Amino acid sequence: MRRRAAIYCRISRDRGGAGLDVAAGTRDCRTLCVRDGWDVVGVYPDDDVSAYSGAPRPQWQQLLAAVRGEG
Repeated sequence: MRRRAAIYCRISRDRGGAGLDVAAGTRDCRTLCVRDGWDVVGVYPDDDVSAYSGAPRPQWQQLLAAVRGEG
């Protein structure tokens, strides 16, 4: 049975609003999963969301719910 992976990518500041760093991080994670033979079952990007500020990170919460089987 192949392993399954969920990808979570976040960047604190996206001054240009282009999501390029999140996109690059997602690509890198997908490349790693392909290399190691893992199936990507979900991608959860939080763009322009600081973890330090305590602001909600909706995609992180969705990932946690998916891992718990709630979503």
